[in-house]
Amino acid sequence: MAGDKQHRIAFAYCNRSWKYGKSPRDELEKSEQVTPAEYRKEMKGDVFCPECTTPLSRTPEDKEFFTNSRTAHFRHQKAYKHVFCSLRVSKATGLQYQTEEEVTRAVQNE
Repeated sequence: MAGDKQHRIAFAYCNRSWKYGKSPRDELEKSEQVTPAEYRKEMKGDVFCPECTTPLSRTPEDKEFFTNSRTAHFRHQKAYKHVFCSLRVSKATGLQYQTEEEVTRAVQNE
């Protein structure tokens, strides 16, 4: 089931005063570790990747599941895509369709 899938970022560090690129990493590593399930709205902007330390966001922000049953998870913010992180998920390779109509046509045309 999609909801049982494990995401790459199992937890994030939460620290209200820590600033990416300005504060020492060891200070962040002493911070509270939160899972996507433990995330609260007031943590927005204060959660960081345990590997690359860039800011993270939770998606969806206020629900445990997407409408397609995928579980909530942390993700890297696009503004920091230039920072390497092995926990970052790269865009899937292969065919990507913009509309459902394109998908339907592709299925019909095999």
